[in-house]
Amino acid sequence: MVLSAGEVAALVAWLRRHEVGSPSKPCPPNLRALAGGRNNRVYAWRQDSGVEICVKVYRVDEWQRAEREWSALTRLHELGIAGVPRPLWFDADDELPVIGMTMVPGKPLAVGRPPGKRALIAIAKHQATLQRLPVTGMLATTPRVHSWAHYVKRLTDVWPAQLQSSPSDDLTRTMWSLLCRWRDSGDLEESTREATPIS
Repeated sequence: MVLSAGEVAALVAWLRRHEVGSPSKPCPPNLRALAGGRNNRVYAWRQDSGVEICVKVYRVDEWQRAEREWSALTRLHELGIAGVPRPLWFDADDELPVIGMTMVPGKPLAVGRPPGKRALIAIAKHQATLQRLPVTGMLATTPRVHSWAHYVKRLTDVWPAQLQSSPSDDLTRTMWSLLCRWRDSGDLEESTREATPIS
């Protein structure tokens, strides 16, 4: 896939202006927003050849989202793992970093209906492949984002402290009830048991 440095630079510049709410030029041709980016913005950029590239504009916070994803995609590409985007470029920026990657075609699972057996098997096999990979570089030296330990800390330390500081909030009683139900459910103890890896 041949990409012009000038085209990439113009697209990245437009995206940065657009994301801060002041685009000075019309949307570049063949660019469309995609759903599902959650905290980030995701676009499909169609080339003259008809090939679409995924372009992602990242939120900047303590999680180092862009750097982590670039490291992961680069490592997966080096290992020849199929079914994941191939990294094309990383335009670092203190406020709005942008990564270009190949588009992985697919369709969402049916909403409100459990996925079929073939889809579940494919998901499980792909996940197992990723879980077996050795973690190196940046991914080996930075804390895992939103790990189970992260959520346990929020449930046992952060949320109770927040609720205690807001006793008159309308949702405090409801949240205390939910936290107490979770505490009494045995889920925390169950989660600390050593589990046999799924192969």
